[in-house]
Amino acid sequence: MRTLLYTYFLLASFPVIAQQFSGGIGDGFSYAEVTDGMNFNSVGGVGDGFSFGSDISNGIFYFSGGHGDGFSYNELLNSNSSYYVGGIGDGFSFISLEPVIPPLLCTYVDNNWVGVNGDWSNPSNWSSGTVPDICNNVTIDDPFVVTINPGVDALARTLNLDGDLHIINGGSLSLDGQDTLGHVVEILGGRLYNQGLLAIENYGSGSVSRSGIRITSNGVLENNNTISIDSIGANTSHGIQIVNGIFTNESNSTLTIANGILANGYGIRNTDSLTNNGNISMNNFLGLGAIFNQSIFTNNGTIAITDVRGGILNQDSIFNYGTISGENISEFPGLKNSRVDSYLSNHTSGDVEMNNVSDSYMIDNIGSILNDGNISLLNTSIGGITMDGGTISNNGTLYCEFHLGIGIFMESSQLNNAGMLEIVDYSNGLFDGLKNTSQSSIINSGTIHIIKGL
Repeated sequence: MRTLLYTYFLLASFPVIAQQFSGGIGDGFSYAEVTDGMNFNSVGGVGDGFSFGSDISNGIFYFSGGHGDGFSYNELLNSNSSYYVGGIGDGFSFISLEPVIPPLLCTYVDNNWVGVNGDWSNPSNWSSGTVPDICNNVTIDDPFVVTINPGVDALARTLNLDGDLHIINGGSLSLDGQDTLGHVVEILGGRLYNQGLLAIENYGSGSVSRSGIRITSNGVLENNNTISIDSIGANTSHGIQIVNGIFTNESNSTLTIANGILANGYGIRNTDSLTNNGNISMNNFLGLGAIFNQSIFTNNGTIAITDVRGGILNQDSIFNYGTISGENISEFPGLKNSRVDSYLSNHTSGDVEMNNVSDSYMIDNIGSILNDGNISLLNTSIGGITMDGGTISNNGTLYCEFHLGIGIFMESSQLNNAGMLEIVDYSNGLFDGLKNTSQSSIINSGTIHIIKGL
């Protein structure tokens, strides 16, 4: 969403439909009328009292806002398949302008790469003879190498990538993907290197049927700046799905997955190689959980999971050298090792914190957990850790506070403690801090504290 700021005088609303644009008259200060006709040419005027930069539209239907000498105005962009609807400003407020893709105005067409010079912005490089817009399904085949240069805000509906795509710092690619039956971005053995902005968002009423990004056929996704997957719709399988390939979120980079309904999917599902050296934020979406790992997952950076149904489901190997936090997880465990060969290694630099998991144990383990760092479990509702045949080896610090349920529940499992294990009981003695059943064993060469919370 882009916004246009107005002064503290009430402005008339200006609905925008198809090719017709009209400005309004402000009370107190007058504004020149802006009219857009069939040729998509419009020039704004200057208000008396405060001056305003002109708004100019060209043949590809872009609008650019200006700056007032008393109040500043945000830039406003539009594509040839979108329209804006304005509102009413009140007092010191502003008008919110939301881009919408009207289904009747957007005809989905294929636009394939046919060029040789690598410039996304060159119309002659595309099969349609025009640079892709938000209605285009884009395909880049091997061995083509395409570049989105600084200052270029590229658009597409979907992207199928068997070649290479480089988004340079200062450039961006925004994809919509509404009503598509496939994935918004599918890396089919190609390589996508992002140094700018890669944004996937559902601007329309239709939903994305499959994943936001799917990597297969030994494809590569490398993020060195910002990837945002936001509000992508009710039918989506996963935010990012790594089937057969590599996803690396590099140092000082950010991946955000938020505000979507992933149906029976996850924010990230990994069945090959997932490495985070930067920052991953996953919040406020419905689905089965944030991360489903079925292969090798290495975290050297920061992962923050908030306001989701489940945290991390692990069926293979997780190596944590950084920080993993989960907060306000509503239904499934914060971390679940769901197979006997599932393995979590939290290294000496690793920090795992789960806070307020409401309807499940914070950690559910039938595999193996090796902790050489810090694990903190706060504000439990059902309990801290449950183990059914699993093993936990603690050489670092394991802290668990519980209000309801059991701090650590063991059934046919083993706890090896050579570090510090501290369990704080906030249940006033109604529940057990550590419950050992069904031939479970505890081997302690460290320190175990079970204390009553204040």
